[in-house]
Amino acid sequence: MKRIVSRVKLWYRNLSLAKKIHLSNLAVITILIIISGFFANRVVNDIIVKRTLNNSKQGLNNIIENLNHLLDDVEKTCQELVEHKKVQEVLSKPKYADTPEGWDNYVVVRTIMENITSMKTVINSASIYGIDGRLVGSGFINTNEFPNHRNLKGELVQQAFEGKGDNIWLDNNLVPYQIDISADQSITMLKAVMKSGISTDYVLGVLEVKISQNIFSKLYTYLDYAGVGRFIIVNKQGMIIFPDKDNSFYDNLVKENFVHLTSNHEITGRVYNYQKESFLISSNRFERLGWIIIGIIPLDDLIQDNKKVTNIIYFVGVICILLQLVFSIVMSESISKPITDLCDSMMSAAQGDLEVRVNIVRNDEIGYLSKTFNKMIDQISQLMEQVYIDQKKKRELELLSLQSQINPHFLYNTLESVCSLAQLGRTEDVFSMSKALAMFYRGALSKGRNIIDIREEIKNIQHYLTIQKIRYMNNFDYQIRVEEDILPVKIIKLSIQPLVENAIYHGIKGIRGKGKIWIVGRKKQDTIIISVIDNGIGLKEDQLHEMLLNINNRLDKHSFGLRNVDERIKLYFGNKYGLRADSRLGKWTKVDIILPLNYDLKEENR
Repeated sequence: MKRIVSRVKLWYRNLSLAKKIHLSNLAVITILIIISGFFANRVVNDIIVKRTLNNSKQGLNNIIENLNHLLDDVEKTCQELVEHKKVQEVLSKPKYADTPEGWDNYVVVRTIMENITSMKTVINSASIYGIDGRLVGSGFINTNEFPNHRNLKGELVQQAFEGKGDNIWLDNNLVPYQIDISADQSITMLKAVMKSGISTDYVLGVLEVKISQNIFSKLYTYLDYAGVGRFIIVNKQGMIIFPDKDNSFYDNLVKENFVHLTSNHEITGRVYNYQKESFLISSNRFERLGWIIIGIIPLDDLIQDNKKVTNIIYFVGVICILLQLVFSIVMSESISKPITDLCDSMMSAAQGDLEVRVNIVRNDEIGYLSKTFNKMIDQISQLMEQVYIDQKKKRELELLSLQSQINPHFLYNTLESVCSLAQLGRTEDVFSMSKALAMFYRGALSKGRNIIDIREEIKNIQHYLTIQKIRYMNNFDYQIRVEEDILPVKIIKLSIQPLVENAIYHGIKGIRGKGKIWIVGRKKQDTIIISVIDNGIGLKEDQLHEMLLNINNRLDKHSFGLRNVDERIKLYFGNKYGLRADSRLGKWTKVDIILPLNYDLKEENR
């Protein structure tokens, strides 16, 4: 996995700037469109589901309200029947329908029932029984069939008696979880007929009313869900009492997922997954009969229109991607072309064409880069010219240094001293001077090297002082004290000799008595200081100031040796290094060489 990620990163880094802009914009807008479409689909789906749930619950509430209104109307009609004077009279002295008088009573009661219930289309039949359960009168309002039962079951009579005039609703003759309900099956209400005008609970008989199940078909319009949903009614025994047509798929869905609602009082609405399909199921409880009314809607049918909206979003997204590509090409061209031109100019400059310049036509970041590039090329050109001048100057200084190294006056004076010593028979001094002269010039030449160790420079100065001390007949002494740890540090060749020569000719040569020269080398923080001190005539303050000016004045012919050393040190190490002088008239003069302690100085062999 890491290897794949590394390859992708490498591939992306190697793309051109224009392709990176195209790819980045395409990736961003594609991801945004996909995310927007996804969340838009989710949000709209949630809104549709919530609204449908609310509508479903409202529809269920409407069904329950209509059922309550319908049953209230039936109960009011039944109350009118049981309180009717003629019904009370017939029940007080019952004559059953199997006798002539009973038949007359039956006809009277039936006529009363038909008159009272003729406008109640939901009532299929109404029957009145005596206290022993035998039929007293019956009227089938919405059917021509004669009653096929003569007696009311004892347990129903007992149940009505115990109700003492209350309305008792029953959904009888139903087989658990069967949809095949015969046409004569219906909902039944039992009501005990109580004796009017008597305060005690005196029961005259029982009223039985059967309600047609067509009422559910009439109520179905409240929960039609635009033709994609349906509702199911389950009684408190777990029996499906509506619909009356076989639809095992929905029946199994209810049994497996929602029938538990018949055993508790949960009123809910949620999405269920069943057989790889999703359904929006809501429910409410009809407390009067202990029923659960369940609404079922296939979710795919419900959100079908939302899928169309999502497809439109993605279609618009594709168009946006195409427009973005066109915009990205135009935008990247306006960005990448100036950068490409700038890169071409840089390549030309890298190949040595310092005349190249970028044409600046904009003031944005790219324009700023172009201005900076042109300024950089100008500075490089100036630096190249300055380097050329410095190199030329360096070679001139090296040539002058070489000329001073083989100063014919110094060589002539030394050889003349050697001859004089030889004539005087001072063979030991002749040997010492000749040996010192040879060693001095060997060190001065240094096999063509310009950079040597401080140790070598000190040895060369010792040879030089040996020669001068013999020439001046031991008229001065010298002392060299250099810290051991700075001896390996590099120094420019013949940096100390001009200072010593200056101390001899302009310092101790003009005093009476014996002169002395000290050469001291020490480390101070990140610098090295090599001091040449003499106890000569010293300098006045104005003379010291003039000497310092002469060191820094390239056109002055005086103090050439000191100026030569100072310029060479600055050329190699920088302007913060070089010579520093101080003096007290009639007492001493000191000239310091300031060098860096740590400097990666490359030795040049010329």
